[in-house]
Amino acid sequence: MPPEGELIKTVTKEVRETIRKFVKASVSRQLSEKNIQSIRALIKEEHIGDVEIKIGKYLDNRLSDRPDEEVMAIFECDDLFLVCTPLRGVLKDMPYLFGKAGVYKVEYMEE
Repeated sequence: MPPEGELIKTVTKEVRETIRKFVKASVSRQLSEKNIQSIRALIKEEHIGDVEIKIGKYLDNRLSDRPDEEVMAIFECDDLFLVCTPLRGVLKDMPYLFGKAGVYKVEYMEE
């Protein structure tokens, strides 16, 4: 099990914008310009329950394709939140998708 705490000290604005461009092209949707630090969601599938998804933390293994994926960016579009990890939304493939209906708290970055 990975150690608790922050994994990524910071994702620079330039890196975040590079990820944003890749994600926008992969999902073919307009992304919000708001920068998100974390979301809290109630995941009903497989009775997972309440989860926090936060930049700099590992994505809950019950939600990911691979264990110990670091969350590097979270974006918002129409009815979805898009969660980016190195192998989903950053270096390749589409990000993880979470419907807004299940998200009950959003924390935006202070810039």
